[in-house]
Amino acid sequence: MLIKSDDLERHLKQAEEKQWMAPVWVILDEEPLLATEALDLLRHTANKLGYTDRQTFAFTATSDWSELLDSLMSVSLFDDKKLMTVRLLSSGPGVKSTKLLSQFVESAPGIDTIVTIFHLTEVDYKTFKAAWYKSLEKIANVVSCRPIDRAHYVTWIQKRLQRQNQSMSAQALSFFAEQTEGNLMAAKQELMKLSLLCLLYTSDA
Repeated sequence: MLIKSDDLERHLKQAEEKQWMAPVWVILDEEPLLATEALDLLRHTANKLGYTDRQTFAFTATSDWSELLDSLMSVSLFDDKKLMTVRLLSSGPGVKSTKLLSQFVESAPGIDTIVTIFHLTEVDYKTFKAAWYKSLEKIANVVSCRPIDRAHYVTWIQKRLQRQNQSMSAQALSFFAEQTEGNLMAAKQELMKLSLLCLLYTSDA
């Protein structure tokens, strides 16, 4: 299933209601801030659902991926539910790693005590054509974290303000968008400052 980053929170609320979380997730990191927030949301939900044992891996094409498969297969009835995060630091796994990943794809959907999140940090058109990605995509919920284009940037800012119970005039929104120049991290930091200023103002009033 393909899920847009701004729709992830809704999907995870449904997971909490059902008390069940899909075993495999893929984050497509095309916009670092949105990818980081998606990862935080997934970890938070997993923790709520009892996946308290955490393991984190960072792999490149030349890494030994056997540790991931070993961790998946070493499941005991008496173990805590486990959350594994795999940060892929290259455009894809190597030949040997691809074989191990294929074994993971075959086994992971049947293990409901482990949730695995693949954080793909280098994503381009070749990624979507690669056989390893296509096999992973078939069993995963894929979170698309694409950059916010200029036409939707003001709307993105508005939604962030709404989360803070704040709003801006159209003129102020336009000015804010121009000043932050589409930089989501800079925009988030400035919005956080506005939230803090509002809290300080209301506490002094």
